[in-house]
Amino acid sequence: MAILTFTVRARQRLSLPTLFNTAAPVGLTTDTPLDREFNQTQPGSVIGHIVIPAFGMEGEMETSVLVTVGEGEHYVILGTKPVSGMIQSYTLSLSGVGRTITREFIGDAGMCVYIAFRINRDGSVTALEDGIIAFNSTPVVSSGGGGLWGYGTDLSVAMEELTTTMLQLMMPMIMISLMMQMVQGIMAGMVI
Repeated sequence: MAILTFTVRARQRLSLPTLFNTAAPVGLTTDTPLDREFNQTQPGSVIGHIVIPAFGMEGEMETSVLVTVGEGEHYVILGTKPVSGMIQSYTLSLSGVGRTITREFIGDAGMCVYIAFRINRDGSVTALEDGIIAFNSTPVVSSGGGGLWGYGTDLSVAMEELTTTMLQLMMPMIMISLMMQMVQGIMAGMVI
């Protein structure tokens, strides 16, 4: 097992001063997608709060988090739940395993940042990638070692994933095509 330290910074800027103290939760998960409502559905993921004082427009938090993982590929996701109604922007910064990612999001973008890495057999750490990701999503990590879409050499798993994705993308087009055929059929029946 490896114990790694990740440094977290999160900031929110409001478009108008808040009248009351406002606190926005900040969440971090390891090898698990971060839910949009993480403060309610994944209470163990809350690592702190961005506190914006009364009559203030900006708040920030910084902390370090220890992550314990075993051999293999892993990822850490960082997100915040923006203050409702008047959010202008939020910034997330995550540092660890030799990587740092900092991104600013405008409005309630529903986006998080992540860092993916591998714990090798000898206990060393290899940073794989970092990026942005939507809530409830899992990063597709490219280790650079080949394989098919992160599934190694298991073609059946890769094809199942590809087929599911293609069906999800094609379903709206299929529905529109069926509706157009129905309309054409109705129109053809009306012509006498």
